[in-house]
Amino acid sequence: MPRNCIITFKTDPETKGLAAETCRALGMDLSTAMNVLLRRFVAEGGFPFWVKTGFDAETLLAFREADEIASGKKTAKRFSSVQDLVADIMEDPDEEI
Repeated sequence: MPRNCIITFKTDPETKGLAAETCRALGMDLSTAMNVLLRRFVAEGGFPFWVKTGFDAETLLAFREADEIASGKKTAKRFSSVQDLVADIMEDPDEEI
């Protein structure tokens, strides 16, 4: 018969409550959810989802610029062909686009 051990960790009350609600909706309790996570962690050799540290400043600026273009606040350069795009880049390769 398998023996159980107890793992204790800290989280804030709101996260615990929301996690418990989600578990109930899935028909399980927090203990079962944590066991699922640990078993998948072992099977996958790490987290079963992508864990990232965040984006660097350049990437965040690119996202912001893309949002501005998508919302119409900023106009993006347009090219009629790939050759025109490459020619524009080669004119000044260090230029901020």
